[in-house]
Amino acid sequence: MSPRASPGRSTNGERVPGCVLDAGTPISDGENVVSRPARSRPTFVIAEGIPDISSLARRRGFRIPPLNVLIVDDHRMFTELLVQVLGGHRDIVVSGVAHTAAQALKSARADPPDVVVIDYRLPDGDGATLAAELRREHRDAHLVMLTGLQDEATIREAVAAGCSGFVTKDRAVDELLESVRTVHAGGASISPALLKRLLPSLQQDNPEGTTSLTSRELEVLQLLIEGLSNRTIAERLFISNHTVRNHVQRILTKLGAHSKLEAVAVATRIGLVRPSERPESRE
Repeated sequence: MSPRASPGRSTNGERVPGCVLDAGTPISDGENVVSRPARSRPTFVIAEGIPDISSLARRRGFRIPPLNVLIVDDHRMFTELLVQVLGGHRDIVVSGVAHTAAQALKSARADPPDVVVIDYRLPDGDGATLAAELRREHRDAHLVMLTGLQDEATIREAVAAGCSGFVTKDRAVDELLESVRTVHAGGASISPALLKRLLPSLQQDNPEGTTSLTSRELEVLQLLIEGLSNRTIAERLFISNHTVRNHVQRILTKLGAHSKLEAVAVATRIGLVRPSERPESRE
């Protein structure tokens, strides 16, 4: 049995620069990274993130299977630390680690994941291309892009490929944890600053479709951007979860969006809904 790595160290005890991955430190595989206080949630969440409910379920006699996470990153010591951090929670099991796009596809075919955390830069391709392929093969998988890049093109590619979450490596590790849980619950997460950067690049390919949104679909769309989960929307509107899912799917189709994240970005840009008023956390 291989020795267990401690935070910030590989299994052989070697220090990993910039990778002290406890809840209050940034996610980064670079050098000279300065720690910041931990945040309790991502600064912007579409569909409120779900905490670890497995403990509550066990107390009430229910058994909830943990969600399977596949990590794709070519930095081996970094992925080892992510395995330790994510796998340290009862509601999460790291079912696979891949260092290339080819390995990721093979691993996903052998053991379909619930959530895939993908680095953008890979030795045999880019994360957006891999994300699009994973979406084609595994429609139920939820994708989170984890990258050191913050340029508009990278964000746009990730959203277009179907990623529901976008987390940069300078954020605290608890934000990645929250994003994994949020996208698995059917939501999406991105910081307000990144969303604002994304909006000008979005083109509305079907402007006629925006006017065909029903009043109920507009209501659901507004509740999504205000941070409500599908279940909470159903309770708020006195409708079933199945009906909410149908509304969301029709919204995606009419807006020409691949995910809730892209739908909300498009709707915000063209003024269909009001931006979330949740304040952005200070650095």
